[in-house]
Amino acid sequence: MDEEPVTKWRMVLVECVIYRKNGVLTLESRTELLIMDKNYFRLFRNKMVYFVDEPFDVDCCDAVYFYSCNQKVNREDFSCREDPCAVVDLTRNLDAIYSAFSRLTNRNIRKAESEKTEVRINKDFNEFFVIYNAFMRKKGLVHRFSISPITLDFIKKYGTLFTARLNGKVVSGHLYIEDDSHFEGWLFASKRLEVGKEEAASIACANRLLHWEAMKHAKQKGIKEFNFGSIDLLPNGAAAADQKTFPRTFFKLSFGSVPRIKYCYTKYYSYLYKYAKNFL
Repeated sequence: MDEEPVTKWRMVLVECVIYRKNGVLTLESRTELLIMDKNYFRLFRNKMVYFVDEPFDVDCCDAVYFYSCNQKVNREDFSCREDPCAVVDLTRNLDAIYSAFSRLTNRNIRKAESEKTEVRINKDFNEFFVIYNAFMRKKGLVHRFSISPITLDFIKKYGTLFTARLNGKVVSGHLYIEDDSHFEGWLFASKRLEVGKEEAASIACANRLLHWEAMKHAKQKGIKEFNFGSIDLLPNGAAAADQKTFPRTFFKLSFGSVPRIKYCYTKYYSYLYKYAKNFL
């Protein structure tokens, strides 16, 4: 696996890099807010904060969004929603983590390895960006003005990128965000919707291999939690593990992950933006 040093980012799209240490929110450094759309959204300024326990006020923005918070707090000035996630405990040894994978996931990882799938870290940003935009179009998830808020500079600055190559070509990529304790899936894209069934099956195997390599990478760095992101829950609160009805959740749980409730908070400082966002 080809690897190069990874830059750590404790917070995404926020000017002040703030993190929780011993229960105290600490200001560490400053970085410029990335404007997502220079032609239109420059009218509004949003900030997104990851990996803190609870929300707090942030200056100089129209809205602030907090993601992957561990605690539910009662703040009248913040709206709160639950976000069920699939989480893997990386404090266990690698054998214990791998043995919790489903048979299908184990088999697919072995197949990807037997097909000589090459995994690279932070090398193929340009190729991934092309694949990501094509994947979003195939999924029908293109921005209504056909202007994506995700730019190449954006993913280079804030993400840790794992890509899979088959026969020398990038076929899949996973972009993660991280801090000292968390490693979270952020953007996933592949060419599986553009190719035939046989190649799509190989890409599906490569996707599982990417997650496994990302887990090993995160554990090696001393990170404690690997988060696949949102999953679906049934009305009784159990994870929706039916493969046909909830394929996304089935896939994430196949890595031995367990459901965990995270919390997302939002606060609007601009009534104009709160209204206008529904049309952006």
